[in-house]
Amino acid sequence: MTTIEQELRDAISERTDHVHAEAPPEAVLTARVGAARRRRTQRRAAALSAAAALVVAVAAVALVERGDDRDGVVATQPSTEVPTTAEAEGDPGTEVPETATTTTAPTTEPTTDTTVPPGPVAPAAGTYVWPASPSDFGTDPVETARRFATTVLGMVDVVATERAAGPDVDHALVDVSPNGGTAHPTVVRLDHISAGPDGSGRAWYVTSAETDQIEVTTPDTGTTVRSPITLAGTSLAFEAQVNVVVLPVGASGTTTPYGQTFVMGGGTERAPFSGTVAYSAPAGTPAMLILSEGDASGRSRILRATVIPIVLAG
Repeated sequence: MTTIEQELRDAISERTDHVHAEAPPEAVLTARVGAARRRRTQRRAAALSAAAALVVAVAAVALVERGDDRDGVVATQPSTEVPTTAEAEGDPGTEVPETATTTTAPTTEPTTDTTVPPGPVAPAAGTYVWPASPSDFGTDPVETARRFATTVLGMVDVVATERAAGPDVDHALVDVSPNGGTAHPTVVRLDHISAGPDGSGRAWYVTSAETDQIEVTTPDTGTTVRSPITLAGTSLAFEAQVNVVVLPVGASGTTTPYGQTFVMGGGTERAPFSGTVAYSAPAGTPAMLILSEGDASGRSRILRATVIPIVLAG
């Protein structure tokens, strides 16, 4: 037997002496396996603990660096809603976060009033003769009377003189005569309505006109009449002739008349006249009845006139 073999035998014999006789080989093996597992578990736990410590250290360093970067900077954090708690449905003992809601009142956009204020209202039918629309009413009574004499009566080279007017007078009287001025002028009566943005202005219109050479007693001013219209009065005119015409309110002297005729009065002194004038117009039409003396010189169409407002009954 060699020396090596002898040494192996002695070692085996020595280990055999330490084994308890009562412990079977399976128990010894089981104990050794359990010990080995415990050692592996301990080593694994130690490794996990070391890894966790490393993660914590890295996170701490990162936080410190971020804090250093933000030194001296004041940051405004957005406000956050404070959660309230409410019991979970079906589990009264459990509290769950509930986000508080804020109700915002609807905003109302400013609006611009686009309503157009009403304009001047025309006078009632049978109370005026010219112009027809308030938009054509005049700002000055004298000029309005002059335009009436020119447009409706056909006068030329009109002289217009205010007889009565003023800030405290609601009406105006303006004498008009053609051909640079004549005797027995036509007196134009005017009234006004409020005008302008604040209503402080005046818009003038013609209510009637008259001459002392032609006085009308029938029909009355503002009367509703039927065709034929009965005419009566007194007059003094060239060759005793008084021309009669029925025109729409606001018309010019060249407008086609609703009706026309003539009556005979006095030629050298005042004398009565009478007659009728037929017309054709819709019922309720406002109109003006003009009785006039023609201009014998031929310069103007009318020398003087009496004009009254009427309403045609159809």
